[in-house]
Amino acid sequence: MELGAYLPFPSVRRRHEERRRYEELTRSGLFDPVWYRLNNADSFRPAYAWPLARPADPAWHHVSSGRLLDPNPLFDTDWYVAKRPEAAGRGNVPLLHYLSRGAAEGLDPNPDFSSADYFRRYPDARASGLTALEHFMSVGAREGRDPRHHPAAQPKRSRNLRLVCVFSHFDAAGRILPYVQRYLSELVRCGFELHLVTTSPNLRSSDRLEVERAGVRVHCRENVGMDFASWQWALNHVVPLGEVDWLLLVNDSVFGPIFDLEPLFCAQFAKNWDFWGITDSYEVAWHLQSYFLCFRGDVARSEAFRKVFEVDFTRLTKRSIIRRGEISLSQSLHRSGFRGAAVCPFDALRKLRNFGQCNATHFYWDQLIARLRCPFVKRELIRDNPMKLASAGYWKGFLERYTSYDTSLISDAIRPVENVLPS
Repeated sequence: MELGAYLPFPSVRRRHEERRRYEELTRSGLFDPVWYRLNNADSFRPAYAWPLARPADPAWHHVSSGRLLDPNPLFDTDWYVAKRPEAAGRGNVPLLHYLSRGAAEGLDPNPDFSSADYFRRYPDARASGLTALEHFMSVGAREGRDPRHHPAAQPKRSRNLRLVCVFSHFDAAGRILPYVQRYLSELVRCGFELHLVTTSPNLRSSDRLEVERAGVRVHCRENVGMDFASWQWALNHVVPLGEVDWLLLVNDSVFGPIFDLEPLFCAQFAKNWDFWGITDSYEVAWHLQSYFLCFRGDVARSEAFRKVFEVDFTRLTKRSIIRRGEISLSQSLHRSGFRGAAVCPFDALRKLRNFGQCNATHFYWDQLIARLRCPFVKRELIRDNPMKLASAGYWKGFLERYTSYDTSLISDAIRPVENVLPS
């Protein structure tokens, strides 16, 4: 038996092989050391616990003892190894197997990433000589390119549809912040008749004028009842539900859209769900999360929908509004036979991490964006981080590496404001 079998450190030959893999991994540009360390805090330790061990290094940890952990949010190690078991055999690093063999054999880095479609849509990516994942992470992500599978013919939205959006807004300082203005302009560009219902005290006239010039109709109401009361007020006073083909209810609790919304609307309208949202949750009962809810016109005119919006939300606590508004709305429509779906369903994330029945927009925020192209990130996550998630501190670097979204819009929004009026 070799001497190394009795020692608390690997043989020289093994260290040499790990050194080779370490150098290959760091040269690849595909290893994300910050994301890796934040998402593997429980398993991350220095590679060897003997006095001459090198300092803790995420890349060294990955090649020596963390080979089966995901090296970045776009490479699904378990999924890849299930297709090529030899990628993890004999000390192999699955990501390096993908680079040396897997990509050339037509393998993808995760089930939501289509290398063939990516090269078809972006000929310059194919001409680069890089794998699809390499090109996307070095160039494509920051240019807003989409690596998911798409049919050759994209669905087109009929220009005859009447699309109406009610946007619930509040800002203690009376601002319509730039991130909100960008969100509003994107919805107008997508063809929505847009009603901004604000409960902000002393709304800044210059901000109001700016969004009105963009085609947004601004309505002011008392600051009670949160977003459900604002939507309810609009449905009672300004939205002609009898003439609406699709009704969209949204609020300013998210930053985005991080990605172009028009393809999303086209795809969802073509699927013809009765109602849909971006993300869902199983907390208490299955429901679509209410920061973004879209209803076909007949659903918005149904008795099940109407009964939920007969509740006097102005008299309820936040917890009661969540139960009798957000959760009850999805459940009531579902019991009435309407079909609802999430664009980025929780069930697609469950296999990635074991957080139980949690709020996906907090615990899975990075995977929602990188893997499922979720167009939003929760403002509360970045500003307050109530769950104390280590990964939330990486929001700026993450968005700048994996998306083309202007992070200054977020930085400006979370900067403390002096002399803020009480809510």
